[in-house]
Amino acid sequence: MPISIFDLTINVVEAVIFVLFLTRYFQMKKSFTMTYFILWVIFGAVGVTIMNIYLGYEKYFTFLISLGLYFPWLLVFAKGSVLEKGYISLFMIQLNATIITTNLILGSFIVYHGIEMAKILSEHYEVVVILCRLVYLVISQLIAHERRKLKSSSLQTTVVAGFAVFSIASSLIYTSLEDILYLNSVNLVDVAVALSGLLLLIISVFLVFFKLQVSNEKEIENELKIQSLNYQTNLNEVALEVNRETSKMRHDLKHLLSHMEFLLLENREEEALELVRSHYKSVQTEQKVILTPNEVVNYILNTKNSVALEKNLSMRFIINFQREPKIPDVDLAILLGNAIDNAIENCAGESVEVRIEDKNEYLHIVVSNSIAKSVLKENVNLETTKKQKGHGYGIGSIKEIAYRNDGNIEFYEKNNRFFCSILIK
Repeated sequence: MPISIFDLTINVVEAVIFVLFLTRYFQMKKSFTMTYFILWVIFGAVGVTIMNIYLGYEKYFTFLISLGLYFPWLLVFAKGSVLEKGYISLFMIQLNATIITTNLILGSFIVYHGIEMAKILSEHYEVVVILCRLVYLVISQLIAHERRKLKSSSLQTTVVAGFAVFSIASSLIYTSLEDILYLNSVNLVDVAVALSGLLLLIISVFLVFFKLQVSNEKEIENELKIQSLNYQTNLNEVALEVNRETSKMRHDLKHLLSHMEFLLLENREEEALELVRSHYKSVQTEQKVILTPNEVVNYILNTKNSVALEKNLSMRFIINFQREPKIPDVDLAILLGNAIDNAIENCAGESVEVRIEDKNEYLHIVVSNSIAKSVLKENVNLETTKKQKGHGYGIGSIKEIAYRNDGNIEFYEKNNRFFCSILIK
């Protein structure tokens, strides 16, 4: 059937609103530019236009076609889980359909005091269509705004699963009410109220889930601030201690050299040589010191090595990096400290290994510990089992800092060892 200029314009506007919602809802990769935004809008507008002309508006088939217009772009350009991308692609289509039906019913009641969907479409078509797009724009941007408050690029799996269950239930309610509406078998006022309530319920559930996620992130953020203050205090104390030790060493060395000069002037070479040997032995008995190009890394590795020795654990260090990390010192201290703490605390044998290397433009940190049995099989999300206050934020802190510094984190097991692999700029 022919399509008017108005309908073509509305299809373009609808595509713009859809793409704007998706690009604001998800964190887009750096490769996504305005050119791709425009191409995506054109692709969506052309697809919807062809679908309207040749396929009609069969409910489920339209959902699948619309999904194909937006979901593949999210797979390529958006950050986050595939599950959330697929769900949101379907959700925005369902939301649009619900808004259109709700506006038609409410508009019919306001204008004609009854359900006259065909009549309101024929007499007030442009007004209804424009109103539907405005309502969708406001609601979608509200949802996207709440989502953007979250720092994580991906929602928790349980949250997305909750969305999916709710989406299935709301789809059943929506299609059932729509069928009842066209069969004219129930009180139409009840149907209108039900559809309005369903729309509000969809929005409310989104906002509630987002608020819960924000609350969880704030809790982790507060714990990070506490850890930051602790690490900053420790770094300052270590710096003071190093200054004191350096001053003491200089003082002792001054007396040592003075005494050696006296012995050599008195031709007492044997005594001078014995003095050098005894001093060399005392230096050898000092605790092993790990040195890297970064002072924060030095502090963390030496501090955690002392903790491991107290627990009769041996630590192996493989250090091969030269450049200064871009990550803030406090973030680096918390990230590396928590990773090593987890390895020491959960080591089932006597071996903890820390590897820090340059990897292209990233710093690659791998902390591993021996395990007696698989950890990920029994606790795939690595949730803490401890009840004491202060526990349970280690993994969350590591993930939060890694993502915040354009990094990535991976947990895996190999050869009876548990690995925490971190890439940071």
